[in-house]
Amino acid sequence: MTFERALQTPLPWNQLAHDRRQRCRLRLAYPIRLNRSGSHVTTEVLTENISSDGFFCLTRHPFTLRETIHCELVIPAEHPNDALEHDVVLRYKAEVVRVVRESDGSGFGIGCRLIP
Repeated sequence: MTFERALQTPLPWNQLAHDRRQRCRLRLAYPIRLNRSGSHVTTEVLTENISSDGFFCLTRHPFTLRETIHCELVIPAEHPNDALEHDVVLRYKAEVVRVVRESDGSGFGIGCRLIP
């Protein structure tokens, strides 16, 4: 079987990967600032996707599974040159629930769940 054919062959329902995420995700590249608790060092990255209870992003700095971090998600103003419009900054705490190393060794992907 060719590689292309293998990609087109559907898997039986019981062999599909189980997706534990319960919320729809949106592919949005918004700036986000990440801070470890008790640290003044800020990591600034872009989100890969966002849901109502978390986000996924790529970073060059490793984070630890179950680590609590402080986040600032920046939602850009629609018309940045308009003096009456400003970026919206959402501040919250999140728990790192997934850490994956990039295949080329350039960094890490982290999935974070918002803490109410």
